Amino acid sequence: MNKQSLNPKREIFQVIGCLMQNPYLLKDKNYKLSLYDFTESFHKIVFAAINNLVAQNVKELDEIVIDNFISNYAEQYTIFQKNNGIEYLINAREKSEKENFVYNYNRLKKFSLLRKYQDAGINVIEIYDENIVNPKQQRDMQEKFDKLSLQDITRFFDLKIIRIKEEYNISNSEESKKAGVGAKELIERFKETPEMGLGLESKMLTTVIRGARKKKYIVRSSPSGFGKSRTSLGDICCLCANQIWDLEKHEWINNPNGQNNAGLYIGAEMELGEEVDIIMIAYVSGVPEEHIRDGSYEGDEEERVLKASDILADSQIYLEKVPEFDLQTIEQLIEKYKIMYNIEYVVFDYIFATDSLLQEAKEKRGGTITREDQVLLSLSKKLKDLTAEYDVWLMTMTQVNGEYKDLNNLDETIIRGSKLFCLLTR
Repeated sequence: MNKQSLNPKREIFQVIGCLMQNPYLLKDKNYKLSLYDFTESFHKIVFAAINNLVAQNVKELDEIVIDNFISNYAEQYTIFQKNNGIEYLINAREKSEKENFVYNYNRLKKFSLLRKYQDAGINVIEIYDENIVNPKQQRDMQEKFDKLSLQDITRFFDLKIIRIKEEYNISNSEESKKAGVGAKELIERFKETPEMGLGLESKMLTTVIRGARKKKYIVRSSPSGFGKSRTSLGDICCLCANQIWDLEKHEWINNPNGQNNAGLYIGAEMELGEEVDIIMIAYVSGVPEEHIRDGSYEGDEEERVLKASDILADSQIYLEKVPEFDLQTIEQLIEKYKIMYNIEYVVFDYIFATDSLLQEAKEKRGGTITREDQVLLSLSKKLKDLTAEYDVWLMTMTQVNGEYKDLNNLDETIIRGSKLFCLLTR
């Protein structure tokens, strides 16, 4: 590919002259110029001098002020003199057209953008071809180029990339389709096999969320001390324990959700042995937790408790305690257990802003402190993304703040650390 110079000398001349007439254009947020916008060393030196002088709050710019500044740098001053810098600046200041600054600025930036594409190895002759010699073709090209905005140019090249991706079935999106196409087949499929995931401990919740369906993300909220953790452990047992004591039939039954379902519990506070295991054994055996902790049983309770421990040991339920978690830690755990044990169900107990999470967010934002609700929003969004990436169902919990006691209509604002987080994770 023959690389074009794309060096708009006329526009550069006009822009430099306008900057001399009105230096504070450089402080206008609507106009952003950099050294890259100028191709020749001479123009770069002149612009750098003007930019530095404006930064030092010089109120009036002329060729003498700029010459004096550049003279402090021997190598640059030699280039400036070889290009008759003083004469160039006088002409630029006198002949530049203030009323056409925006036009020349936009053309300058468009040429700069095209050079960026060229530097990346992209041919830009469809937008601007300096090799055209036919006067009419050249005039047509210039008119078309003048009508283009920077956004138009980037869209043009973005569209070319998208078409190439589509040709080779490469896309950043997971899927795409036209609305309605294939819908009748889907409707018939639901008649034969209704969309329903495995049942949870709560029959009401199972109905509301249609069970534990993979690639789905559920957030459950309640006050501290209302049994979030116990309920979530009951859910993971309900999903993955191979057998459960049926309190109505008074006998062991195979789990209606099936055998050998694999699940992961990620906790932040409870001890995995003395707390988590005991809660799960109590759920599977149907024996009250306090009987197990007191070591005092009634009837066949001790036998059921011992069998429940064996059932859990044979089931594919994995436990992890991570008091100080961040996004990376949670993803690594899910990835690890997905690869090693092909887990399909994850319970994460529970969402709150740890020091590690806050520090991770701060580092990602270049040292800027992030609000708690924004950190929780990022965590929740990441958890939702992980369900699709690893083909798992994931349930997590949040605590509500103290205001829930005083409200008649409970909504997302009662969730601890709410704001945007709650609005976007419902």
